[in-house]
Amino acid sequence: MDWEKQDENDWLVVNQFTVIEGQHNRRPDLVVFVNGLPLGLLELKNAADESTTIWDAFNQIQTYKEQIPSIFNYNAVVVISDGLEARSGTVSSDKERFMPWRTIEGETVAPPTIPQLEVLLRGVFAKKRFLELVRHFIVFEEDTGGIVQKKMAGYHQFHAVRIAVEETLRAARRRRATRWGNDRGDISRGTNPEARRGTGELAWCGTRRARANLSQWFSMPANWWSIPQWRIRHSWC
Repeated sequence: MDWEKQDENDWLVVNQFTVIEGQHNRRPDLVVFVNGLPLGLLELKNAADESTTIWDAFNQIQTYKEQIPSIFNYNAVVVISDGLEARSGTVSSDKERFMPWRTIEGETVAPPTIPQLEVLLRGVFAKKRFLELVRHFIVFEEDTGGIVQKKMAGYHQFHAVRIAVEETLRAARRRRATRWGNDRGDISRGTNPEARRGTGELAWCGTRRARANLSQWFSMPANWWSIPQWRIRHSWC
């Protein structure tokens, strides 16, 4: 995967991609492939059908998980939509974890005149943002029952961490320091405790992006902030 030169990768979106597994033959609405890996899956319901809701798309995802689980082996992002509402999550997200994506560029919340699905597609699946989301903003964590859950950043966490990392790099460029300063910023003010904890974990991942840029200004080894994180959670970051 070429993380820096997005167009050097092979991008492909397949409509009604057929998956045959055992006795089951299923066709998810859209599958997003990057270099042959099915990283995105979208289940879209017909907005013209008044009896259909976004949760019918969610239920269809549960059917895919039972009948064609291999399509999720490399999956990063799952999208459900009924044409009006649109939400994103992961293969292990329950209903509460499927959340709207409310911004495109991260500067302002999209106005309600723009359909939710358009905002989500442009906000998440722009090549640079999508690869960044896959690389730095998905973590694995065990729940209280010992089951590993895949968690993806919400739009506010994604953009807050990006801003925090950029500000850190900018401060390092200014100071050319040999140690961190004492200033601290609250990048998750106004969120609930679980969201703040999640943002902190994702911020930890986000600092990995800055390693190559920062290490030239720090006297200690470039991997000084590494910890045996694998013992407590699996992470792609």
